Amino acid sequence: YPDAPSYFQTMVVRQRDLTPATDPSERTDAPFDGTLTATVPSGRAAQFLDFIREDLIPFIDARYPTIPGDRIYAGHSLGGLFGYYAMFRRPDTFTRYIIGSPTLYWGDDAVFRLEREYAALHKNLEARVFMGVGGLEDGPKNPMLRNVRRLESVLRERAYPGLTLTTQVFADETHLSVWSTNLLRGLVSVLGRPPA
Repeated sequence: YPDAPSYFQTMVVRQRDLTPATDPSERTDAPFDGTLTATVPSGRAAQFLDFIREDLIPFIDARYPTIPGDRIYAGHSLGGLFGYYAMFRRPDTFTRYIIGSPTLYWGDDAVFRLEREYAALHKNLEARVFMGVGGLEDGPKNPMLRNVRRLESVLRERAYPGLTLTTQVFADETHLSVWSTNLLRGLVSVLGRPPA
């Protein structure tokens, strides 16, 4: 994001690109102070996924040796939310997902609605998914751990034949400390071997 040189400016752009819906539960008229709220533009995940599919993937495939039928997605927090958005809306985009501490409460539980819509039309979900979360991430406004367990339960109950789901809770980790652990363990999980 060349137009977002600071951390807070990057967070604004992440909120815009990685969220499937605006979040009406967090309305405020206060200026942006680093807190993700509905006053910051959001809900443009569809456009961002189109960019990835139509521009970014062809650009990479034309320049590097890739395996088009075997792509990995990795995302943390809002990036984890976006990973599930991509999985349920355009499941042919990626085949392996590393989902770290997903912001599943966003948009009044939009991901859970997306999964129900997907399940109503599909009997299978071909994906290898690692979902990790810190054990210290539950809070009153952001129940990360509870929502990870909730989505895990939903996906296991669906019993999609092509879905391989691994979920791990890292007991002493917070939202900020767990991201690197999620990435490393996620790579081992979705690749089925330690990374080279």
